[in-house]
Amino acid sequence: ATLYGKWARGYHGVSEGFTFGALIGMIIGLGMGLIWLGTSNFMDTTGHVAEAVVDIIYYGIAGVVISLVYKAVTTKETSGE
Repeated sequence: ATLYGKWARGYHGVSEGFTFGALIGMIIGLGMGLIWLGTSNFMDTTGHVAEAVVDIIYYGIAGVVISLVYKAVTTKETSGE
């Protein structure tokens, strides 16, 4: 969440949150998928690609939630409540 706060530079919207989350999901999903593919026989290549896509979507949704929380907190801070 702290990384998102620095990355968004004060503008917190759904599209920014999903973009940030998807980027993190791509790094984690593809990175871990490549490591698992190279070191185990747990799944085939198609399974690892599918898992990477699911990770991108999952982290994208988490990014949207984080952006909405930041938006709500920022609005309260600027209004003086």
